[in-house]
Amino acid sequence: GISLSAPRHTLNRRAQVTPDQLPTRRPPKTVDDVVRWSSWAGWAVTVGMIDPATCRELNRSLTTLKDSLNKRDLLRRIKDLEGKLKQLEAARAA
Repeated sequence: GISLSAPRHTLNRRAQVTPDQLPTRRPPKTVDDVVRWSSWAGWAVTVGMIDPATCRELNRSLTTLKDSLNKRDLLRRIKDLEGKLKQLEAARAA
């Protein structure tokens, strides 16, 4: 059968990838980017392009980015809803 595991000698070094090998030509900025990069990292570690430690660190960074994006978006929604609530309360008081 076909083995997707990386040769043992590639797991003991820090694999270097070039920018053109990354999933996007810029750092991840959106949740969709996070999904794309995370998927790429799983594939890249499986085929030996990056080592497991690099994959873990990348996934930690991606998780932090995803959580930050989600928090930012939720805070925006809360602020918007608070504004609407204030308008409704003012209309009721009038």
